[in-house]
Amino acid sequence: MAKLCMSEENIKRLIRLAEPDERDFCLLWLLASTGFKIGEVLNLRRSDVMVDGEIVGALRVRRGNKWLERPLRDEARRALGSYLKTRQDQNPWLFIGQSPRNKADAQRPLSRSAVHLIVKEYLREIYPYEIVTMGAATHVLRRSIARLIWNKTGRIEASRMWLGLSSDGQTKRYLEIRTLTLEEVNSVVADLDL
Repeated sequence: MAKLCMSEENIKRLIRLAEPDERDFCLLWLLASTGFKIGEVLNLRRSDVMVDGEIVGALRVRRGNKWLERPLRDEARRALGSYLKTRQDQNPWLFIGQSPRNKADAQRPLSRSAVHLIVKEYLREIYPYEIVTMGAATHVLRRSIARLIWNKTGRIEASRMWLGLSSDGQTKRYLEIRTLTLEEVNSVVADLDL
């Protein structure tokens, strides 16, 4: 079964839904702007996004033996600035949970499962419950934007570069793009009105 893939309008709607919560709004903008995996965004520290009191113009993360760098959209930079103004703590992580259970949790970044629940909550305001419960959550934004890139450019390598994946085949699997067989192609050609 195909995974949820959002339209541009629903991506904008998802981000707008999070606007009242500075942390969630910033988190969704960073995910939408960078194509980074959720774990890469959650591993960001405040020092990764601020240099000499200024928000950086691009974010860098290490994936395996390579560095990925993505420019930040102005909207993402504004969301990041607004969120950082709400932080009165000294916790080094960019995203922390709002109510740690104990002192040890207070020094950890927000968890993947917490982000999964956050994204799912906003998705349920847009999509029927059944669609959201079928596995759509933390990767839906990344996958949807990568698919939009592919649809707009017609180039799988554009999506591959944005996702930071190593092969076009891997990108096609991630986006659930099926390659036609020769029989299917021949069937299309046979149906042409020539």
